[in-house]
Amino acid sequence: MTYNPSRTVENGGRQGTAKVNWRIWLILITVLGLAVRAVVFVGFGNSFRSRGSSSGEYDAIAKHVLQGRGFTLDGRYPSIYTFPGYIYFLAAVYATVGDSPLAVSTIHTLLTALTGVLVFIIGWKVVDVRVGLLACLITNLLPWLALMTVSLTDGALFAVLTSASFLLACMMLQSSRWLWVVLGGMITGLAILVRGPVEVLAPLVVIWLFWKEGARQWKRPAVYVVLIGAVLSPWMVRNWRVCGRYISLSVAPNYALSEGNNPQIAAFISESKTFDMMPERYQPLSRSPQDILQASLLSRAAAIQFIRAHPWETVRLTIRKFFLFYSWSYWPHKIAGPNGSVEDAPYLRLHSLIYAWSIRPLFILALVGAIIGCSKHRELLLLTAFLVLLGLGHALVAVFPRYRVPFDPLLAVLAAYGVIWIWDRHVKSLFAGDVRLASGSSGLERTQQFEPPAVPQDKGERT
Repeated sequence: MTYNPSRTVENGGRQGTAKVNWRIWLILITVLGLAVRAVVFVGFGNSFRSRGSSSGEYDAIAKHVLQGRGFTLDGRYPSIYTFPGYIYFLAAVYATVGDSPLAVSTIHTLLTALTGVLVFIIGWKVVDVRVGLLACLITNLLPWLALMTVSLTDGALFAVLTSASFLLACMMLQSSRWLWVVLGGMITGLAILVRGPVEVLAPLVVIWLFWKEGARQWKRPAVYVVLIGAVLSPWMVRNWRVCGRYISLSVAPNYALSEGNNPQIAAFISESKTFDMMPERYQPLSRSPQDILQASLLSRAAAIQFIRAHPWETVRLTIRKFFLFYSWSYWPHKIAGPNGSVEDAPYLRLHSLIYAWSIRPLFILALVGAIIGCSKHRELLLLTAFLVLLGLGHALVAVFPRYRVPFDPLLAVLAAYGVIWIWDRHVKSLFAGDVRLASGSSGLERTQQFEPPAVPQDKGERT
């Protein structure tokens, strides 16, 4: 699919052209994003590397892997709690450029820059170049994603893999080439290894391919699913050998389900506390795999019992947590220091203010883009379904705001579409009003619009 300059967001039956030198704009936006992340690094430095957080877990396990001690947190027991994708990526980074904050942040920054480029391509392929450029700009200015560059978390890696997975899914829908099927299955599998929720993309793509091509064309969706399974199967076999039973990729979802569905959940939500503060998340990590597995199964059973006993309360909490997922009040004003202590973070206060003024408008504009765009572009319908399932899945379990970060670039595509639609439909006319030109005494009027000059279709056409 090649770019056609005349492709635009529909504007009330009228179309204008979007002729821009997109390469220059893409470079400028990427440089702006790199500058923003440089400022964030100067402000935060190594503040997010804490032994009492997920960053400390990732750091410890990656170093044990690099030392040849295996996938373990404490050096004694194999870990079945943490997803393996980011750990092995971090170990590779340590082996290549060292474990200094500057080196790791540089790699994360390059990943977020690549995410912006992928989002641009998604917007360009699905709609037009204007949507792609605006989505890229929004992605480069996202506050949470900028913070991911200075923290030892999987956000930056997961964001680029999630964006790549969805882009390849779009290419599968637009082209019959097997290359996109192979790459799509492999990249989606890698994204699931980093963090599980992106797995909801696979059934959506399979259903869409069957809907588009019919049941007789089963080979492409079958190969797509088989490749995803081939990427995941080595770790699933490893977990089965460690625990002696099937546990998929991690037991973390069992704990998350328990943390999101228990009698204390309403109090946590009403006080706008972050679930990362709950000590129960980290208590089982130094136990044997069998003890962790048993504890996770008990946690899951308790959560299921709570859901069955309070079905309407669960629905109410899920809806509330879904919107809480995009709430400005759910931003911490303090961070963990290098020794696990809680410290004031003045830069984070400023960052939270920027976040507060950006996340709700982004959500509202994305909602506008989804409502308008789903009927015009099938890829936007797929994107909306993907994001809704992710949001509901996270809302059913505990609400960890950083889990939303990798999906914000995809949300930016919908928001960019909403902005372009509002501009073409309602705002552009304010700057391209009628200009009356007197012509003698005949009262002849002429309408001048600030648009690219039209090329006459016929020599006898009046201008």
